[in-house]
Amino acid sequence: MSSYTLDTGKKYIKDVFSADSFYNVPEYQRPYVWGKNQVVILLDDIRKAMERDREKEYFLGCMVWNTKQSKEGDFVYTSQDILDGQQRFITLYLLQAVLRDLSKSKDLQTKVRTRMRQERDEFDGIPERNRIEFEVRKDKEFLEEYVLKKNGTKDFESLKLISQNKENDVSVKNMAVAILELHK
Repeated sequence: MSSYTLDTGKKYIKDVFSADSFYNVPEYQRPYVWGKNQVVILLDDIRKAMERDREKEYFLGCMVWNTKQSKEGDFVYTSQDILDGQQRFITLYLLQAVLRDLSKSKDLQTKVRTRMRQERDEFDGIPERNRIEFEVRKDKEFLEEYVLKKNGTKDFESLKLISQNKENDVSVKNMAVAILELHK
């Protein structure tokens, strides 16, 4: 029987989205189903915690990952399969893109870009790749166009149409709703 180690402890959001972190949403995970109400509740909860005491740590909730070694070409890296906490994780991921698109700070925009996508480094053999991957769903195309692309979260008309089109994938529709709500 194999022995497993459960690594418990706190992690700051900035560390979850650090430049050396990669995540995968496995095919067996449910779609992104959070709607407007869940996004608003999360943001209100964070806002209230900050208003009470900006220096006090805030418990966002439990997230569970399965660590594994992944390979892309000759590049080997550690990635995390998201097993629990996917809805909060994706909402926070989307929030970064909205903050990037709202900010006038070039430093913040660069920081968010680094936290969302690894840039290619041909001299060290590092490929360009997203820090979050989806094994099956159509989320990848949506992320490229409306989350990873600078000012993609500001394409309000397209996002509204995506959110209202019943033929769209449930994750894509709900991410469009979340982005629109995060902008509000």
